Amino acid sequence: MNIQEAKDIRLVDFLAGFGYEPVIQRGNSVWYKSPFRAEKKASFKVDLHKELWYDFGLAMRVLIISFQCITCIAY
Repeated sequence: MNIQEAKDIRLVDFLAGFGYEPVIQRGNSVWYKSPFRAEKKASFKVDLHKELWYDFGLAMRVLIISFQCITCIAY
């Protein structure tokens, strides 16, 4: 897989592949419980229009490639 192919993966599809399901969708925002820690309320937001994610617990906003890299390191 090259960089462009990785960028073309939708974040919601990538998360679904790991078994993460959205808690709620509001407009272009889809909210999940963070895949990086245990939590009771959803604090991980995916912007469907920009294909960016923001984790309010980590105060991080990045693209899919960064998420894939973090996921590989975490697992």
